[in-house]
Order: sequence, then structure tokens, then C-alpha cells
Amino acid sequence: MLLPDSLFRYCWDLLLAITTILLIWRVPYTIAFGDSDLWYWFAFNKTTDAIYLIDVILNFRTGYVEDTEVIMDSHLVAKHYVKSWFIVDVIGSIPVEYIISFNTTGISSVERKAFKASVKYMKVPKLFRVTRLIKFVQ
Repeated sequence: MLLPDSLFRYCWDLLLAITTILLIWRVPYTIAFGDSDLWYWFAFNKTTDAIYLIDVILNFRTGYVEDTEVIMDSHLVAKHYVKSWFIVDVIGSIPVEYIISFNTTGISSVERKAFKASVKYMKVPKLFRVTRLIKFVQ
């Protein structure tokens, strides 16, 4: 179990904050101008997805403060996380655009083009992570 005020957890939350700030810019840009095929945006998207999925796992292994007591019991931590930020984190973490894009076999090129145009809107749920950024700043 990780302490909620440990240096590692602080650095991890800082990484999440920076990633979320970049997503605040990246998601609307992608919707407006399309997703670039440049390798660094591909790498950024994959890295962001990995960071957010790892964050869900880490949150199940990070204690929390209740009143003045640090709760480190894994069952209580899991229960607390599921009742608080879990839904927001999962919605913002699922790489929906990649999961769905693998299932495009057997469709026409016109349908594939329309599908590819709509996939960019599937990044919008990642902006739900902004609520975590607000919590971090506070």
C-alpha cells in the first residue's frame, strides 16, 4: 500500500496533472483539426492511456485520509475509491477509440472514413479527468 502523502504519490499526481493539462488542449484540437498521424501524437496518446490505466490500479493501492487517520486497509481503500473517483477515472481511462477501431474489418471504405471521423469525439470522456486536476490543485 502507498501512503497518500508519499513523495512517489505526489510525483505521480503531478505527472497526472501535467498530462491532464496537455489533454485539455489536445482533445479540442483533435476534434477541430483531426487526429494527426505523426508518431509523437500516437506515442502521446498511447502513453496517456497507459498512465491513466496505471492510475486506476494505483488508486486501489493508495491509502486515504479520513478525519485525521490514514486508512491503509486494502478492502476499505478499494471500497472508498469505488464510491468516490472510480467511475470518473475509468471513464477517462478507457482507450475507447482503440478498442472500437480494431473492429472495422468488413466495412466499406466510405463507412471506414465516416467511422474514423467520429472516433475523434471518443476522446471527450478523457476530459472528465479535469475534475481530478481540480482536486490536485486544491
